[in-house]
Amino acid sequence: MIEVEYIALEGEKAYELLIEFRLRIKNLSDGKITIWNSQDLVRINEQTVGYATTSRVAFIRPKDEKEIVTNFMIPYDVLERIEKSRGKEGVYLKIEYRPTITCEGLDVNKVKELLAHKEHTLSQIASNIAQIWLNCPVVDPRTKSTTIRVTTDEWLDFLSKVNYKRCRVIEVPAIDKNGKTKRILEELDRAWRLMAENCGESLNACRKALEEIKEYKA
Repeated sequence: MIEVEYIALEGEKAYELLIEFRLRIKNLSDGKITIWNSQDLVRINEQTVGYATTSRVAFIRPKDEKEIVTNFMIPYDVLERIEKSRGKEGVYLKIEYRPTITCEGLDVNKVKELLAHKEHTLSQIASNIAQIWLNCPVVDPRTKSTTIRVTTDEWLDFLSKVNYKRCRVIEVPAIDKNGKTKRILEELDRAWRLMAENCGESLNACRKALEEIKEYKA
């Protein structure tokens, strides 16, 4: 019924690290398809790292195709783990695209025939309207494989776009002393937000946090 091809991986500067997977959805059927949302399993270097999601509705005419973006907020510790395991050849992805779709204009028996070799759940809404939950492996059109290679250059470009910095994050119990812990965290949060926009202001926020820490220790 549909085929899903990988186009590219992109990054966006945000408070959290955001991976955008650009995909091409091909409607192979004679019916109109509406994609309502998706929750897509993501594996990187053989590690299951979480789910990418899309909530923007897409309409695809019969025998047509459309590009969509599915977004993945990747935890910092996961990205750090990927960086430690990354080899010279780059990073390897596997994405299972899992959309909720409706198909209009096809008899439900025809829909069943089209889905015969796909993992799916089918619900008939009307004689010519079916709602389907699909599991579609994303294919790299360059290799026809479901294992997608992101080259080192492509991955480094992504890291640059999200302003990735290698650092160590340590969580410790907070003991608030005259409200200083709150002020320290506020300045550090401010420094993180400004890091990609205004280095001077970011450093200034770090200095303020450092002064608060010195007073806290005293």
